[in-house]
Amino acid sequence: MKEVDFYYDEEKRCYNVIKKNYSLNVGLLFMKKDNEVKDKMEPRITYDSEAKLAYLYIFPADFPYDIECTEELEVNEFLVLDIDHHDRIVGIEFFGPAAQQLSKLAGAEKIYKKNGNTFSFRLSEQEVKNKFQYKGIDFCFSDKEFEHFIGFDIVDLNKYNEHALEQLVI
Repeated sequence: MKEVDFYYDEEKRCYNVIKKNYSLNVGLLFMKKDNEVKDKMEPRITYDSEAKLAYLYIFPADFPYDIECTEELEVNEFLVLDIDHHDRIVGIEFFGPAAQQLSKLAGAEKIYKKNGNTFSFRLSEQEVKNKFQYKGIDFCFSDKEFEHFIGFDIVDLNKYNEHALEQLVI
């Protein structure tokens, strides 16, 4: 019996998740039972070496959310976004080269640097040559064609809970 089904919502232009006795917390890779209790920091970056797929949780493990839909980042097909019912990105699945880069950070519990009112995640210190803003997050690329993902900045703190993000500052 399948525990999770997906269907494409034409109106919202994204994939929706139907759950049965489980919370889909990280897209297609990892599931946890609803009644599982968390009592310590959990990694915010995971990597599945068999699937060659990485996942980054935007919020701490104890932050409540339900994934409403999943969609590909418009400018880069190797980034797939999990979006909650508050229209926030709550997780990002990475494929291809970005997944390989993230594999080196798998297990990290603290992932952000705070600069003023911005929470930043970086894979490298390369110069940002192009940004794509979506749902209060600036996705940063080291090229004009949006091919080389190097990080993101959470810029809309009205949408993203600052107190929760503070818990993940290095």
